[in-house]
Amino acid sequence: MALEQVFDCQRTLSRLRTGPLGKLLEGFCLWLLVGGFTRGCIRTHLSNVSHLNEYLGRGMARPRAMVTAYALTVFR
Repeated sequence: MALEQVFDCQRTLSRLRTGPLGKLLEGFCLWLLVGGFTRGCIRTHLSNVSHLNEYLGRGMARPRAMVTAYALTVFR
């Protein structure tokens, strides 16, 4: 799996795979690896997306069906 090529910590891997974007991050990581991004750069990108993933999933019983422009605007 692509995420295991970048992260060793099982807690981090679990966090990346949960939330509304969790199922997409494996493919995003693979795309970055194939694109020749460095491990450090990939970790930075996935960390940033992970924060967005946590924000989008916060306090929700089920994941959102889509991400709106407003949700991205208020994300900090």
